[in-house]
Amino acid sequence: MAAFHYTQADPLAVRVELPAPEGGSVTWMVSRDLLFDGTEEPSGTGDVRLWPSVAGPRRVVHLRLDVRGASCLFEMDLGRLQDWLLDTFELVHPGTEFDQVDWDAVTAALLDGEQGPPRR
Repeated sequence: MAAFHYTQADPLAVRVELPAPEGGSVTWMVSRDLLFDGTEEPSGTGDVRLWPSVAGPRRVVHLRLDVRGASCLFEMDLGRLQDWLLDTFELVHPGTEFDQVDWDAVTAALLDGEQGPPRR
């Protein structure tokens, strides 16, 4: 089971925690827009790809993650993912994600070599 996390502090990204075969978990950061697009049509290139499909009587979304020659494929219920995404849209409306970024602080952090975007 994967756990999806979304916060207003990082409005563009969804943190996906996946159980690791050897124990513990692995975290992937996935664009919220990419997840939404993947509910309607094939989306993504490179390491993260999504596409809607049908599995028996259920409508699903497949999520494929690739890293260093290894890949894993997940199947999610389309309706549950859409409902979850709608909840995130209530927190931060689509198109307003950049309104929360303090661009002066981001620029200063980049020039100083720091990691992570500061927020207002």
